[in-house]
Amino acid sequence: MIDEPGLDDFRAGLRSWIEREVPADWRDRLRGDLRELYVWWASALRDAGYGPPHWAPEHGGPGLSLARQLVVYEEVALGDCPDYPGLFSCAYNHVYSTLTAHGTPEQVAAHLPPILAHDRVWAQAFSEPEAGSDLASLRTTATRDGDRYIVNGQKIWSTRAPHADWAILLARTDPDAPKRRGLSYFLVDLGSPGVEIRPIKQITGVEDDFAEIFFTGVSVPAANLVGRENDGWRVAQTTLASERGPLAVPTALRLRRMLDAALPMAIGRAADEGVDFATSSVGRRYADLHADVEILAELIYGTLARFIQAGTPGVEASLIKLFLSGLLQRTSEFGLDVAGAAGHYEQPGKVVRGLDAHDWLVEHLESWVWTIAGGTDQIQRNIIGERVLGLPRDPLVS
Repeated sequence: MIDEPGLDDFRAGLRSWIEREVPADWRDRLRGDLRELYVWWASALRDAGYGPPHWAPEHGGPGLSLARQLVVYEEVALGDCPDYPGLFSCAYNHVYSTLTAHGTPEQVAAHLPPILAHDRVWAQAFSEPEAGSDLASLRTTATRDGDRYIVNGQKIWSTRAPHADWAILLARTDPDAPKRRGLSYFLVDLGSPGVEIRPIKQITGVEDDFAEIFFTGVSVPAANLVGRENDGWRVAQTTLASERGPLAVPTALRLRRMLDAALPMAIGRAADEGVDFATSSVGRRYADLHADVEILAELIYGTLARFIQAGTPGVEASLIKLFLSGLLQRTSEFGLDVAGAAGHYEQPGKVVRGLDAHDWLVEHLESWVWTIAGGTDQIQRNIIGERVLGLPRDPLVS
């Protein structure tokens, strides 16, 4: 666990604030306007001095230490409240980290205040139907035309794009350059003529999480180019790195809550079979999962502690991602098994992924997303093999 002076008082104050400020009917609000709920929740945390946790004071944030950022994510995950930052995850993390590292003063001034005011939802427009794991193979083009670029192409699996106003876009500006060297990074107004957003209905029935985005002759001002032309791959590494760190903490806590919810059912299953839970096969499965969840937590906190000392992230992020994705699948499968037939029906009380941890069918279906999102398991294994174990790189495919 990461510690610092005054952290216990900070935690107690935040916990008390959550108990006092979060209404008991917030789930009913969620069933209405999703954007209204997240604007309210993110604004409440901002006004109380808790968010966006990592934003610097010069940008309107509280400038919390990493230890206090962790406390915010922990207490929100453990409390009876909406997930955070919800619709504003891309804006808070991807856009903020990228613009503060690579953006011009004009770009920072134009885009960060509307994010802090929760007037704009952002989406990430990177992946394409033929360029997912091999992102550098993307085909969307941005052709310079005076003081603008004309964008044509298709993006897919853009998280929260059905709600988004703007997007961060990676597009090819030099078709003759090697894959990574011909890419550029843009900020795109999704209200521009030529933009079409098509929501993707998932197997769970959810229709507002992901979308395809089509760009047909979309005009993007040259002032919206982030970094230099054809240097977008380097800029995008900052974006991708912002997906790691404290944001992994709520997922580890979510796994604990899932196991807590599954435990009574597992004990009941052993009793129905007339066996002692502690020595039963279901008991051993529970014990293995419980141990792995604690290992994951130690791995996350240990990695963050080393980050505080070194100031740079290491390849541990790939270890965490790989371990986490498999553990989510095994934990949700365990819950589905011990819930029996009832676990295969959607529970009416389930309203947000992971918050109630009772809809085991949805939990398990959604757990498979983690083996792809943010870098596939195969990509993580390559990173670990090459950078940790010193194995030779995979041969390049021309």
